[in-house]
Formats: sequence, structure tokens, C-alpha cells
Amino acid sequence: MVIYLKIMYIFYMRIGLFLNNLDEEYQLSVYKGIKTEASALGIELICVQGESLPPFPPDDPDKVKDSDLFPSRNIIGADGILFLSSVLFGRTNLDYKEQLEKIFANIPFVSLGDHFFNYHSINVISEKPMWDLMGHLITLHKYKKFLFIGGPAEHPDNLVREKIFLEAIDKFKSAYPLLQGTVINGNFLETSGMSITRDYMNQHAYDPPDVIVAANDTMAMGARNMLLSSEDPRWNRCPVTGFDDISQSGLEIPALTTIRQPLDELGKIGVRTILKMIKGEDVPLTLTAEAKLVIRSSCGCPIKLEQKAANIAQYRSIYHLRYFSVLGKSLTSIKTYEEMFEPLNSFLSNLEVPLFYLIIFKEPSPEICQDGKLVFQRTPDKQSFGFNNAPEINIKDFFRELSTVAMTSKIWCMKYLNSGNEYLGLVIYEAPDLIHPQLCNGLILLSNTVKRLFSDLEEMDRSLQLEQEVAFRTKDLLEVNKKLMEEARRRKKIEAEVFRINEMERRRFSMDLYDDICRRLTEVSGFSKSLETEKKHRRQTAALKKLSQNIDETLLRTRRYAHASFPVDLVNIGLKNSLETLCETMGKKAHCKCLLAWKPEDLSPLLRSQEILIYWIIEEALQNAANHANAKQINVEIGFNESWFTAAVQDNGTGNSVLNSGNVKPDENGHMGLGLRSMPYWAEKAGAEYYFNSQNTGGTSVRIRIPLKAQP
Repeated sequence: MVIYLKIMYIFYMRIGLFLNNLDEEYQLSVYKGIKTEASALGIELICVQGESLPPFPPDDPDKVKDSDLFPSRNIIGADGILFLSSVLFGRTNLDYKEQLEKIFANIPFVSLGDHFFNYHSINVISEKPMWDLMGHLITLHKYKKFLFIGGPAEHPDNLVREKIFLEAIDKFKSAYPLLQGTVINGNFLETSGMSITRDYMNQHAYDPPDVIVAANDTMAMGARNMLLSSEDPRWNRCPVTGFDDISQSGLEIPALTTIRQPLDELGKIGVRTILKMIKGEDVPLTLTAEAKLVIRSSCGCPIKLEQKAANIAQYRSIYHLRYFSVLGKSLTSIKTYEEMFEPLNSFLSNLEVPLFYLIIFKEPSPEICQDGKLVFQRTPDKQSFGFNNAPEINIKDFFRELSTVAMTSKIWCMKYLNSGNEYLGLVIYEAPDLIHPQLCNGLILLSNTVKRLFSDLEEMDRSLQLEQEVAFRTKDLLEVNKKLMEEARRRKKIEAEVFRINEMERRRFSMDLYDDICRRLTEVSGFSKSLETEKKHRRQTAALKKLSQNIDETLLRTRRYAHASFPVDLVNIGLKNSLETLCETMGKKAHCKCLLAWKPEDLSPLLRSQEILIYWIIEEALQNAANHANAKQINVEIGFNESWFTAAVQDNGTGNSVLNSGNVKPDENGHMGLGLRSMPYWAEKAGAEYYFNSQNTGGTSVRIRIPLKAQP
């Protein structure tokens, strides 16, 4: 027996109650009993919602620190702790036994609903009424086919109820051989009862059970609602029973046969027990409260004098749902904390909440923060809210000073605002019992709104930082851009000068070939031919003839090289006449039609350097069409207006679509398609847009466009 020695505070004594959420009737019923007894004894109560043991096994058990287990125990300043263990703990939580014994070594601890480790506990004895219920259904109503809708398979409460259900089927089977029972597990929620019933109805449409036994009242109500949706009387009249006897059970039509857990009494016994432990008195390790069977008409018994309409509280709850809806619509459009406070205050006023504090942490955190900003407070004698000028508080100190608040009751509830695994803030409030479910739902909306505002503020800060960074970098970029533009102009001038010098060198080289080498070769050719007529010896004549042919071929190639290096005719006769000569020569060489269409009668508007590059591109396109495409006709079109100069070469030969991707493979001589690679390069140097398209059966087209407005 552990005896707790506690120094009594002169002004107050405080206990903490840990449960899951006050939006569910079972937990709310226990809370009401604790609240009633605490108020009667003058004890302060803080109800902590939403804290439980982490799921086990965790990803890394060694990372679960003592501070992760019920962290609010270090904040609320309680002299003793009550746990609603039937909703917080499961069998897997035995792995935290040593840590729990450590953190609660110096403070009284009482488990409500289930026996928990070696701690003091108050248990509900429900085995006998569960046997009584099964006996009533089997022996009195003669039901044979049973469906048990259970809670989580490993939950302690469900294990007891499911075990007795199966044992009763087995026990009575000797007297009732057609007895059969099916078990389907859910999660104690109304929606779970609905979904299990719906699935069972779909799978057994023509074979309904004689009765449905639910592990709690909320699942029974969910099952009943789903049964009523069926038009088949075998289903919509199917009897249903529950467990717990929450307040709504007696308001159902028909009223629910159930097993009454003494929830109010459970809470009252818990408060009296923890008070004795705080005072250091001896208390039995285990106390019990008896459940009992409550027979109403949902099991098939005759209808008695039962309430067939909702009471005033139910009508009021309809208005509470409307207030919740209005709050949700208001919070979806707000952009700042200041805009949030007015609809929140209106919501609390409509629900008649006398006391409400909202504390926002500095930033979302995976752990509970010790400090925050008190952005909203509502008490009977004061209302204030604001964000930017909100006072910063220590939360532990804040709970210590709660006792000074001028309230007739000292019963407070608290709930963290969460988003996933992040803590955003904390609310502390006092509220009438009726509005707890709606208030819990409102706090979910509030959590989502605070998370969104956190994100918006972070985004605004990030945007401001980015704007400052952009402004700073823009200044640097402007300087860099100025230098780059100057460098570009300098390089463009140098490149133009290099091209001019290169053009001069090509021209000089071409002229040298024409005026010197070609002239000398012409003289040698003429001299060799004259010797052919003078020499009579046949062998010498044949040699001189072959020499003359070689000289003529060398002369022809030299002239071609000279022309390829620099189109001398272009300087003398212009681009149009040069292209006409080129097309005529290429047509004769390739034995095909090579036609030039020079649409305007004007002279070329291009610079001399651009004309040379355009000439090379057209010449290369003609060479490709004549030598590789076996074209029968090649069309060269030149056109220009005030804005654009265009040139196009189109052949009707055999193309190759692979060339469109730039995948130019070596030819049979190992050449890498230098001409195809040169054309886009020359177009870029001329400031032209270059388009190339080759189809396997449609020939090849080369097209370039030069903007004329940009000409210097």
C-alpha cells in the first residue's frame, strides 16, 4: 500500500482528470460525476483532454522520454491525478509500466474504469448484467441468430463483453441447439456501428440476425440508424441492445435496452478516493461499482411508458449546431488573428461559455511549449483580445494563478490546439455540460484556423525576406547586367571586326587563287596542249594529253575552292545574280531542275556579311539535295518586306526524318555531316531564325528568317 504524504495548500486543493475528449457521452457522463463531487467538496478540477500514451511499439522505444507521457502533469499543478483508463489505455501500454511508475511516484494516481498496473483503481463490475442480458434474449425472446458488434479487439472493456457473449452462446447451446453467434469488431463509435451493420446487411441481405448486441450504446444507435434505412421489415425491425446507458439511450424510439454503468458514481468514488490519498489516508487498492441490466423495448419487450420526443436540451442542441456552422463559415475567410476573435467571441456568447482563455505558442512545435501569448480571454468581468500586443505568459504560472479568478465554480477544462503532431496553442475554459460536444468541434475549427494563420504569417515573413533579398540582389544584378551588356557590346564589336578581317582574308585568298594559281595553271595547260600538236611521237602525245587533263581538272577544282572560300561574283554582281548562277550551275551538275524565285524586284536589303552567310547556307542546301537526296527539282525562294527577309530551299528528293533531331551520323567516308552542322551556325551569325525539316518521302526544306527592323 502506497501512502502519499502531501502538504495541503491553505487556499485550495486541485486534482487533474485525464480523458480523451468531452464530445462523447460515456466520457462526458464520468466527467459530470467527477465535476459534481469536486464542486460539492470545494476541490478544484482541471480536465485535460487529448493526452494519452503513445502507440506501442513506437518507431524507436528509446526515444519515448518521460516528458512525452502526459506532459500536462507538469503544468497544471495538480495534487492528485484521475485517469479515465477505459478510453486512454490498452493492453499494449503495459510496455510503459516502468516509466509511468516513475513519473507518478510522488503524486496520487487513480485509474477509473479498469485496473491499471498496481495503481489504485475503481472498476465497474459488469459480468453479471452481461450474463443477465444474454439470458434475457435467449430464454425469454428465444432468439437464435446473434450478431455482436464489438469495440477494438484488444480493448479491456470489449474483451469482457465479447467473452461473455461467446460463453453464453456456448452455455445455452445444449438447451437451444440452433444458437449461433457472429462477432465483428469496430471502434466504439456510432459511425463504426453503422458501417459494420451496412456491410453485414449487404453480405446477408436475405438472412438477417434475430438480434444485434452492441458493445456500447453509441454503436447500438449507429446500427439502429442503419437498420431503419432498409425497407425490408426483417431488417428495420431487428432488435438491438447496447451497453453503458448513456443519457440518450432512454430517448431513443424504441428506448434502448442496455447495461447501466454507474458512470456518475464512478466519478464520485474517484474524487473521494483521490482526496483520501492526498490526505494520506489508507485506501483499498481496488474499489468497485456495480452495473445493472436496464430492460426497455429495443430488445423486443413491450413498449412501456417511454419518452417519445426529445427534451428541451435536445432542442437547444440544434441551435448549438447552428452556432457551430456559423463559426465554421466565419473562420474560413479570415486572414488575421484580429479577424478571428469576433466570430470566436460570438460563438462563445451563444453557447453561454463564461470563461475562455486562448494561448498561442510562438511557433508550431512537436512538444508542448512552456510559454505563449495570451491572445484571447473571456471572464465574467473582463473580455480582451489581440495578437500583436498580447502579453507573453508562462503557462505553468498561469495555471497557478487560475485559483484567483473570481468564479463560483473552480472546474476548468483544457485542450491543446493540434495540427497533426504539432502543438499550436492551448485553450482553458469553463462551460455548461450540454455544450461540451459542440465546443470540442469548435476547437477543431479553431485549430485548423490557427494552423492556417501560422502558415500565412510564415509565408508573409518569408515573402518579406525574399523581397528584401530580391531588392538586394536586384541591385547587384543591375550592376552585373550593366557590365555584361558592356562586355556583350565589346565582344560584338570584336566579333564583327573578326568577321570583317576573316572576310577580307577569304577574299584575298580567293583572289590569289583566281589571279595567280588559276592563271598559272591556265598557261601551263595551254602550253601542254600546244606541245600535243607539235610532238609526233605517239607515247609522248598520250602523256601530254593526260597531263593536260589533270591540269584542267586541277584548275576546275581550284576555281571551286576559290569560289567556296569567298563568292567573288557576289561582290561584283550581287546576291540575286550570284544565286541565279549558282542554281544554273547546280542544275547542270546534278541533272535536275534548280529554279530561283526572287519575288521582289529590289536589291537585297541585307548587309554584305549577311549576304555571304545566306549564300553559303543556300549553296550547302543545294549540294545536299543534289548529292544525297537524288532530287529531280529544287526550288529556291527569296522574299522580303519591311520586316523580314526570308530564304527557303525545298527539294523533292529522299529525306531522312532522323536529321530533324540533329542526330547526324557519319557517312560512308566517315564524314560527320559538316554542312548540316554549319548551316544553323551560319544562320545564327547572320542573326537569322533557322528551320530545318526532312521527311522520308517528302523531301527536305531549309528556311531562314532575318528581322530587318533590327538592322543597324
